[in-house]
This record gives sequence, C-alpha cells and structure tokens, in this order.
Amino acid sequence: MSPRSPLPGRILIPVANPGTAEELIRLGAAMLDPKTGELSALGIVEVPEGMPLSEGATRARHARRLLQKVLDYAPNGTPIHPIVRIGRHASEGIIEASAEQEADLIIFGWGGKAPIGNDGRNGGPTVFSPFAADTDYFPAEKQWMLNFRVDGLDAMKAELESKGIEVITNPEWDAPGVGRFARIFDPEGNQVELWEPPAG
Repeated sequence: MSPRSPLPGRILIPVANPGTAEELIRLGAAMLDPKTGELSALGIVEVPEGMPLSEGATRARHARRLLQKVLDYAPNGTPIHPIVRIGRHASEGIIEASAEQEADLIIFGWGGKAPIGNDGRNGGPTVFSPFAADTDYFPAEKQWMLNFRVDGLDAMKAELESKGIEVITNPEWDAPGVGRFARIFDPEGNQVELWEPPAG
C-alpha cells in the first residue's frame, strides 16, 4: 500500500453563509499543501430565469463584501484568492470555477440543520474530495468512497467489532495534522472510511 496522496495544492471553497465561512476557510488552510497550496474563495450570485444576467452586477456587491471578510479568516501566509461568479445556477458556477482553478478539493458548508453529537458539538462541513484517476487509495473499480467523521475512533472500532463488524486499520493511512482512519464495508462490499480528526 502506498502512502496517502499528497496534500491538496488547490482548494475551492464556495462561500455563501457568513456563519460558516470562517470555519470553512480555516479547514481549507489546515488541509492545504503548506509549500505550494492556495485557496480560492468563491462567491456565487444567482440571477433568476427571465432576469438579465447584467442584474447580477448589483447583487454581486454583497458577495464581494462577504469575500473581503473571508480573506481575513485565512491564517497569515496562506494564499487566498476571491472569485465571484454570476449565473443562473450556483452548481454551474462551482463546476466552472473548479475546472478553471484546477481544484484538487472542494469544501462545502452544510446548509441544513447541523447534527448535534453526544458531546453537544455541532457537526462540521461536508467535504467532496476528488482523487486522481490512478489512485490506489481505494479499489480501481470503485468511483467513490464515503468517509464519516467520528469522535473516538478506538471506541467506535471496539463497538463495531463487538457487533461482529470487521474494522480494518493501517498506520499508513494515518497522518499527523490530518487524523486517524479506519475502514468498514457496507453489505455490498463498498469500503466506508471512518476518520478521527486531530484533537484541537
């Protein structure tokens, strides 16, 4: 098994909610390659059908104001670039910006109700992480793998094993500053990864 893929060099973070923007930017900065990485903060201005796209220019002022605040959330020395897209659908703007920026990773905030853990803390953001086509991090015939954030990986592993569920660990999957990992399998044999982020 080869070591984990290098840290992402280009991370795209669509930003719409001022309440989650700081957490998303700090998460992106923590995951970024410290030598060559850069963040792109994306503001999307949606213009309804039937309204000229030029109307988005006035609406873009709000997106630019939010992005200016977002730049302050990045730790000192972290390159971060604001981008504003005007269009009919946010998803199209995200896809276009991702392609233009050649993003290795896209970090989304969750717009729904945040789940509350046993310790009373809110859940974190949802992350979509594309891998290279030739990755060996999961089987070649699989196009995706779910990854769930857990508190207390050792306790979770013990609980699953007590119920007869096989849990696989590999020290090569773990990385300082990223966290510890384990895997289980769903009934169809798909791998599901469990991730315990580093403390703090």
